[in-house]
Parts: sequence; structure tokens; C-alpha cells
Amino acid sequence: MSGAAGDSVRDGYRLRTPDWRVRAEDVRCRLVSRSQRVPDGVLAEAPVVTTYTLLIDGDADLTPTRDRVARITDRTGRLIEPGPFFIGGRLVRTGAAGSRSHTSYQLELRGGRHAPEGT
Repeated sequence: MSGAAGDSVRDGYRLRTPDWRVRAEDVRCRLVSRSQRVPDGVLAEAPVVTTYTLLIDGDADLTPTRDRVARITDRTGRLIEPGPFFIGGRLVRTGAAGSRSHTSYQLELRGGRHAPEGT
């Protein structure tokens, strides 16, 4: 996984836009599920929103409003999903002794790509 943090900068029109920068690379994680939907009330050419669940070690800390996941690769560096993923939610999981074991993040990929058949 590769992540980015965003601060805002002013663009050519003096409007605030995100200034994404790489904050962490090669973070061990697990991508565990996927669902797709087309938001209600939109036209047929509207993008499909694909939702994933990402598990990360308990020490990682992503913020839904400031961070995004740029891409997800496997152990060998092969690209699994190009992203960028928007972080929709976060759930901290605790172990038996009450210590943080891992954190689950809901990721959204917005962009009109449909999953290949059979996945």
C-alpha cells in the first residue's frame, strides 16, 4: 500500500485544492472485500463506486478527511489496484488484552470501472 496526505494549496484560480504528498510506502496491509454500486439518482454514465475493506497493523493511522491510499500492490510489487482510494471510515480493532491489533478502513474507488467478470 502506498498512501498520501493532503494539505491544501491555492490553484491558478486562487481556490483551495488538495496538495497530495506521499506519507508512507510499502505498508503491510490486507485487502479483504469488495462491493460495487451506482449512486441513486444518477445517470447511466455516472461512475461506479467500488468499496473495499483494508486491514492495517494497529500502529497505522489514516485520517478520512486528510489521507487517501494511492495504490495497492502485492508483496512482489505487482499492482493490484491503482487507486486513488478515498477513505470512507475507520474502525479500530482490539485484541484480547485490550491492545490495538489492527485497524479496518473502508476505501472507496470512484471512477466508472466495473469489476471483471468472475471476481
